[in-house]
Amino acid sequence: MKEVMKHLSAIEAKEILTEFHRLLAHNPSKIAYGISNIEVAAKAGAIEILLVLDTFLRENPEIRMRIEKIMSDVDSKGGKVRIVSIETPAGQRLKMLGGLVAILRYKLLRNRDL
Repeated sequence: MKEVMKHLSAIEAKEILTEFHRLLAHNPSKIAYGISNIEVAAKAGAIEILLVLDTFLRENPEIRMRIEKIMSDVDSKGGKVRIVSIETPAGQRLKMLGGLVAILRYKLLRNRDL
């Protein structure tokens, strides 16, 4: 059963990353990446789905605490949090994107948009 759940999680992560790439190409204001941008989006309640590379949870304590706070904010505001294993193809794709990406519920005004 554990293997089936791992497989389903890997499939879900792959589908989310596919959607992330689609939005990156066609509607980039509906995504966030990079810890600082994601922190802002999480505080605003804008994150629909957050993907976190599992290695972030083993990072230095400061990074881990920031990631845990983001995950808590997303969860408390009704977003989904998915942790992706580095050992999966989706995990490798996520690593190339910095290990932390989000699909947003709505567009956020960012400093570069002003």
